Amino acid sequence: MNFIKTISPIQKINFNGFEFYIKRDDLLGEINGNKARKLAFYIHKRYPKNQSFISYGGSQSNALAALSIFAKQRSYKLVFACEKISTFLKNNPCGNYALALENGVDFVENIHSLSLKQFALSL
Repeated sequence: MNFIKTISPIQKINFNGFEFYIKRDDLLGEINGNKARKLAFYIHKRYPKNQSFISYGGSQSNALAALSIFAKQRSYKLVFACEKISTFLKNNPCGNYALALENGVDFVENIHSLSLKQFALSL
């Protein structure tokens, strides 16, 4: 099932005598805003089920949340490289980290002296 919309509506607003047109990316669904735009290329392509994707970033990032939703909806595997996750967060998952875990993301912590990007590319 595809729950991801990629075309956001434009809403006309009048305020203090001025006319504004607002692109409502917030109405795109679970994946919205600039994250929907960043994923647009992948949203429109079809990959085999269980396709693996590797990405990297912060363990509480909005990009992680969007990627995890995308991967779960499409039955893809997401491997996410990040810096060391605090023991507290591991023991008390919350926020985008908890959502990603619920969506089946495999986290790989960078314990090497590589930059996070280099580490992700080495996986």
